Amino acid sequence: MKRNWQILASFGLTLPGATTCPSGSNLSWQRFRGLQQGGAVLQALVLSVVIWLSIALQLWCFMHAYLDRFPFVGSLFLMAITVVGVAIPTPGGAGGFQFFVDLGLVNFISRYLSSVDPQSQAAGISNGTYLVCMVPVILIGLAFLNREGLSLSRASRLASTAA
Repeated sequence: MKRNWQILASFGLTLPGATTCPSGSNLSWQRFRGLQQGGAVLQALVLSVVIWLSIALQLWCFMHAYLDRFPFVGSLFLMAITVVGVAIPTPGGAGGFQFFVDLGLVNFISRYLSSVDPQSQAAGISNGTYLVCMVPVILIGLAFLNREGLSLSRASRLASTAA
């Protein structure tokens, strides 16, 4: 176990409020205690797979609304490629998400698109997919804001005073 901490410490990992780990470096080993419990790691792994599969299933169902015989593997690929688009720092992931869904459909899965105008069909599908994926998340976020007694303007004022 001491060897693992030495490997992490060799990368210069320091965490806020860190204590010394068994190797003597400045790394909070208590924060990794959950990884020492096999059941917790297995539970996190299973839940992660369930979440990713539910996202892929949502994408697959949406694709079936527009495209006949769209394979589930295609939705796994689109999900993987849209992770890159969401990682681009834009408000709500807008723009990057649509671009990468469009890119994946037109360049990699084009045989399922219309032969007349695949770019327009892919653009429409990417915009619809974005709305189906993001509108529920936005509404749930607004409900939580309301539950906490906050509005968008009050939340932005709190954020500006905290910064």
